[in-house]
Amino acid sequence: MIAFGYDLGGPAEPLGWKVPTHHGYPAVDWFNPSDPDELSFGEQAAAHLVALKGERPIRDGEDGDLAEDLWGVHMVWYGSEHREGWLLAAHRTTASDRNAAEPMDLREFVECENDCTAALRAALDALGIPEPAAPSWLLVARKS
Repeated sequence: MIAFGYDLGGPAEPLGWKVPTHHGYPAVDWFNPSDPDELSFGEQAAAHLVALKGERPIRDGEDGDLAEDLWGVHMVWYGSEHREGWLLAAHRTTASDRNAAEPMDLREFVECENDCTAALRAALDALGIPEPAAPSWLLVARKS
């Protein structure tokens, strides 16, 4: 997957969180590491974004699509189960969306950067996460 956004890191080594932490967890008031619904960081972030827009999150791990509709961003996990990291992304494309050797028009990516950056900054602010740096294009892999 190619995504435009921020790498927020994750709990497992060697990744580690790339956002401010408190006692080893992201220092945000909405994250519960012992979530009763067993939602991951990314799932809780999506539910929080949904709630901030006045919608009722489902809290079943499927709030990401509604968060994307409302905010223009998506929480993307990478790595492997129990060793995942998280991206906050505003644009993404996956290999399964394309033919295996299909050329990519890089203008598609560059043209969206300004709008994507604004959406990312708004979501980071809503999540209470300081902007780590400028967003970037990231090549992401995950084992499902």
